[in-house]
Amino acid sequence: MPIPEVVDPISINSKDPIPTENSSSSVRNEREDRSDDLNSKPSSESSESASVPDNTGLPIVPKPDIGLPRAGRRKNRNGSEEKSRINMAIDLAKELQLFFFHTPEGEAFASLPVHDHRETFALEDRSFENFFASTFYAKEKVNLPKKDFVEVRSIFIGEALYKGPEKRVHIRLAEKDGFIYLDLGNKEWEMVRVSKNGWEITKTAPVIFRRVRGMKSLPRPTKGGSIEDLRPYINVTDEKSWVLVIAFLIAALRPVGPYPILAIEGEQGSAKSTTSEVLRRLIDPSTAPLRSAPRDERDLIISASNSACLAFENLSSVPPWLSDALCRMATGSGFSTRRLYSDADEKLFDAARPVILNGIHIGISNGDLFDRSLIVRAPAISEQTRRTEAEFWREFDKGQPGILGALLDAVACALGRIATLKLPTLPRMADFAAWATAAEPALGWRDGTFLDAYSTNRQAASELSLENSPLLGPIENLLRERESWEGTASMLLVLLLEFARTDHLPMKNWPGSAGSLSGMLRRLRPSLKAVGIHLEFDQTSGRNSKKIIRLTRDLGGENSGH
Repeated sequence: MPIPEVVDPISINSKDPIPTENSSSSVRNEREDRSDDLNSKPSSESSESASVPDNTGLPIVPKPDIGLPRAGRRKNRNGSEEKSRINMAIDLAKELQLFFFHTPEGEAFASLPVHDHRETFALEDRSFENFFASTFYAKEKVNLPKKDFVEVRSIFIGEALYKGPEKRVHIRLAEKDGFIYLDLGNKEWEMVRVSKNGWEITKTAPVIFRRVRGMKSLPRPTKGGSIEDLRPYINVTDEKSWVLVIAFLIAALRPVGPYPILAIEGEQGSAKSTTSEVLRRLIDPSTAPLRSAPRDERDLIISASNSACLAFENLSSVPPWLSDALCRMATGSGFSTRRLYSDADEKLFDAARPVILNGIHIGISNGDLFDRSLIVRAPAISEQTRRTEAEFWREFDKGQPGILGALLDAVACALGRIATLKLPTLPRMADFAAWATAAEPALGWRDGTFLDAYSTNRQAASELSLENSPLLGPIENLLRERESWEGTASMLLVLLLEFARTDHLPMKNWPGSAGSLSGMLRRLRPSLKAVGIHLEFDQTSGRNSKKIIRLTRDLGGENSGH
């Protein structure tokens, strides 16, 4: 494997070396004749090569403030000195012109120029280890022992965290100075730059993209396509569902959230998984486009750290922890988890991701999750209209460039209108609603098309939230002969459990404690309000104050009955 051609060298030097754990005395002995700190400007012909476009937001010539030590030399069998593998690795880092930096979350990265672009690696990822070991062997014709690589990498990480600048690293999408950049992920390292005046394909951008394992390329978009060309590949029941699906795609092509969660429900044979994969392929194609539900929050963070869009299939229920995590993922609340093999270090994730869920009956019962979800139904496909997968994907691949171009037209339209757009009312997920509304002219929709579909969806979601909750029936029975009830969560749990047993209701998802009941009620509060049941949380005064729950029903009006 040849060493990547290095051009546009980066000059980084330091007068004070950082000694390695086992080589401080060697470094002191060699300090006088050390002249090859990492990224010092080489005198080879590489410094005269054509410059690499500044397509990562990294400085072409960073301020010289970073340097690396030399490890000691060792003697061979003939008694002459030879360079250690660590020295050889540091020399290779200099030759590759590695530029070290860190993200706001404290992740260490290295960037290097390769031919006419830059490539970026997370220093703790296996991909960097494989790249560096392979390049080392290609140059030196000897392997780099694992223990030596670990020591060298620890030096690199220290340089990135404590001396390197802070930079944001993006996957697939980024925004800078009013422009949106979409990494096509192809071998030409092309991107799409979207402005309020349109879009164009380019190789330069003032942002840093990284390519993650499993990432596949998008086709080069073409002008003149229509969003209507997507209809044969999306199986939904009605026009309002179609509007919601397109709004989801437009939102997913915006680098910042909050994002909606698209929930596709349908019986077997309704192509809900195929529809999910089509949507994923349009915005963030992957070798594993659909995955099973994450086992825990750590799995979810890992998936989000390596994708611009998440898609989970065949869900039959959404446990409370996953409901809460998906809500946070949609809005961009921060996550943290323990690093592998560490009890102290945290891995932080602070970003939002669009999410696709599908299943026969997904089983969402969390009111907050319903509030953030676009719920659409996929009808069963008859045998007469069914196509083979090979035929389906061949036709989709042929139409995808034009469809992507039409989506980018809508994104450019939204960029041009969002600053001055005023919605008549601000629904939940108002930023998403405004963005989708701003794109309407480019989609050929009349004013208000999206808000009409969104309002219908939210009403249906509220009703489904209550239908899926085990609490609605017992609460209605409690308030059937009284206007209100007031008491502690423990008292309410006992009463509701009596009603549930009287009506022989299933105990699945029943709250196991007073605290669990309070949490479920808080999540259901918006849906309960929609059917005329008002829920308040209060606290009594005095020395023996208690937390109180107050339930009140409307005596009349359109929401009084359910």
